[in-house]
Amino acid sequence: PKVASGTITNALSSDTVIVPHSYRPAKVRRMLSLNPVSFQFAIVRHPLTRFASAYKWATRENICAVGYPFDIDQRKIILKFDNINDFCESLHLLLADEKTHLIHFYPQTEYIYTNGRRMIDFVGKFESMPYSCEALAKIHSYI
Repeated sequence: PKVASGTITNALSSDTVIVPHSYRPAKVRRMLSLNPVSFQFAIVRHPLTRFASAYKWATRENICAVGYPFDIDQRKIILKFDNINDFCESLHLLLADEKTHLIHFYPQTEYIYTNGRRMIDFVGKFESMPYSCEALAKIHSYI
């Protein structure tokens, strides 16, 4: 799930609104639609490396209950499966279940697209962060 959000947050001005990553995609889309005139962007990660990172993050031991309560719930869900393959096979069903909240496993497109339309102004890529930051700076300087 790591996409340099802490670094990005520190680089932004204090009047910037950061959408927490612990929200479900539908809630994020509702939030994005509240202020469509603001400049909105996201940094995404390649789905396979994101999945591997999320799985490793979610199955770690010693999760801080105060700082990461959703991660404890994710870990309990994932550890019900015998292995990563069994988890993968059931992931689409888990994500469709309103009672299950696997915050790091929803496809990134579900957060920023609605009805096939991108809701935000810019999508950068974690794997090419320097280029993404340059492009974002150029776009934002014109606004």
